Amino acid sequence: MTVREFNTHQGLYSFEIANFNTALHSHPAIELIVAIEGRFSISTPNISYDNVNFAVIDANIPHKILASGCQLKLLMIEHQGFWIETTLAQYKISTRSGIYVENTAIDRSALFSCLEQIPRQISATNTYNERVNACLDFLESEDVQYSSMAKTLQAKVHLSESRLSHFFKESVGISLKKYLAWCRLKKTIEKVLQDRDSLFSASLTCGFYDQAHFSKTFKERLGISPSEVYNSRMLQD
Repeated sequence: MTVREFNTHQGLYSFEIANFNTALHSHPAIELIVAIEGRFSISTPNISYDNVNFAVIDANIPHKILASGCQLKLLMIEHQGFWIETTLAQYKISTRSGIYVENTAIDRSALFSCLEQIPRQISATNTYNERVNACLDFLESEDVQYSSMAKTLQAKVHLSESRLSHFFKESVGISLKKYLAWCRLKKTIEKVLQDRDSLFSASLTCGFYDQAHFSKTFKERLGISPSEVYNSRMLQD
């Protein structure tokens, strides 16, 4: 895996990868995939798509990717659902069903370039309610433990714990607890890329309890195990 960009501040992640086969997973980012060489398959718990050349998968949609013998370009973008949907509509693409696929080899380089500019031009704070933005800013920037997270956020946004949990999940599509783990995962990968630290050492620094906790989160969100990435030296810039 070649990391073209991994920007946690903008929520923009760009990769190139060959022979990418995943388990069922989901993440709070919209994902675009294009086959540079070959074709790939995508499946959800309800439907499968074969011989795919291009796909858009909405945030928090469980899916598998099967791309043996295929070279892919992946683009993941967080918190920009409205602007991405607006841009996709200009290309007559809709993700209302959660996933969009094409089987014809249409050149989507212009679309990728256009979407990559959205997080650079529009802050995520323009996307959500002020209270949700406050939660996101805190979870992304602070070293917080789950045991104290709820009370700290309640004090910031002046909502009950149950109301806060419901409000956050309704807006972002994922629970506060799972989003905290997602933030830790992103910080771990960023640390590996910047400091050349090992995945497991970086994971402990970034707040995971142990190797099992990190491995479970990694596979739930990215569909592959940390050992697959580390042992094959997939993660590189």
